[in-house]
Amino acid sequence: MSRISDTKYTPIKGNILRETDKAIQFEIEEIAGQTLEDRTTMWFPLSQMKSITRSHSTELDSIEVAEWILKKAEFL
Repeated sequence: MSRISDTKYTPIKGNILRETDKAIQFEIEEIAGQTLEDRTTMWFPLSQMKSITRSHSTELDSIEVAEWILKKAEFL
């Protein structure tokens, strides 16, 4: 029997600052298309990410993070 995940993910843009085997430290500039007034830095567990896109130019990196983490941190 397969289990369907109810996890919703939110796109975030910014810069990957550091990475470990279990998490990424991310400087957040934009959440779900909304630019933040002040950039903020947060660690995100890799287990709660749907995707990671690293920019190799002047563009921002992007990740998709489980929505519950952003709600807990009061971003949503």
